[in-house]
Amino acid sequence: MVFFLEQPITEQIVETYLNERNIQVERNCEAIDLTDIDNNQVQVTLGDSQIIRAKYICACDGARNIVRHKL
Repeated sequence: MVFFLEQPITEQIVETYLNERNIQVERNCEAIDLTDIDNNQVQVTLGDSQIIRAKYICACDGARNIVRHKL
C-alpha cells in the first residue's frame, strides 16, 4: 500500500505537532551558514545576518540547501 499526502497537509501536521510542544517554526528565512557548536547545538547564520542557536534544524527546501551541504 502506498499513501501520499500533499505537501501543505504534511506541513500542517508537522507544524501542529511542534506548536503543541511550544516549538516555534520559522518561515521565509534562509540559512546561509551553519557551525557545529557542540554535540547539542548548531549556530545558524540567517540571510539577514541574524545568528541563532538551535538543537535541531530541518532542511525542507530541496537538495541544494546549505543544511544538506554542511552535513
